[in-house]
Amino acid sequence: MYDRKATVIPPDADDDPLPTLDQSPAVRWLLYLNIAVYLIDLVLQIQVHAMSGSFQTGVLRYYGNFNIPQAMNQWELWRLFTYQFLHGGVVHLGLNMMALYVFGPMMEKWWGTKRFIVFYLLCGACGAWLMAVLAWTPLIHAQPGQAGWLVGASGSVFGLLVGVALVAPKLEVKLILPPMWITVRRLAAVFFVISAAGLLIDWNGGGNAAHLGGALFGFILIKRPWSLDWVDPKAPRLDPPGDGGIDT
Repeated sequence: MYDRKATVIPPDADDDPLPTLDQSPAVRWLLYLNIAVYLIDLVLQIQVHAMSGSFQTGVLRYYGNFNIPQAMNQWELWRLFTYQFLHGGVVHLGLNMMALYVFGPMMEKWWGTKRFIVFYLLCGACGAWLMAVLAWTPLIHAQPGQAGWLVGASGSVFGLLVGVALVAPKLEVKLILPPMWITVRRLAAVFFVISAAGLLIDWNGGGNAAHLGGALFGFILIKRPWSLDWVDPKAPRLDPPGDGGIDT
């Protein structure tokens, strides 16, 4: 969907190129972990019998997905985080990992590794939390069984996308489909509108709620970066980016 190799560096940052995976240990290990979990889940399959019918799924996805009855009603709160490392298919995994590869290194460079990890996980957790909140409204129809599960790193990824849009709004990426250049700020706005529209028309309600939750919480944290000072007290204090972003 987007090509990091074709990223354009803003004119005021020519002497400070975009960070690479070699400079982004957290992004690198998140990529490894997501891929490893997906492969393990392909091998370790179990048969599940639910109200919606019988189906086969990965054992990690079964015990780690986010669903409202178990995560919220039974206080299995670890599901707010474990669901972020599970994916429903290779395309789902590939799109999220591509976004992590493209946008993650810049966010890790800005936050620092420790704060970046917490930022990433909190954006994903708030995506699931917003799904749970909206389940009380007509926007989401949480169903029993696999249809009521939330999996994927999309909430975390939307937090990264919004973060880069705030820190470097003029940065451009080249889309693969359609083949065109677009600023990260416009790309974030497009995906936000698509997710909001999907939620309103009852298309992928849980997933779109997670997108919006991750994006909104990412926005809040980037605008209030001191809220993560407790993660790494020795790290330099960050100022929130202005309307024009910061020098990247």
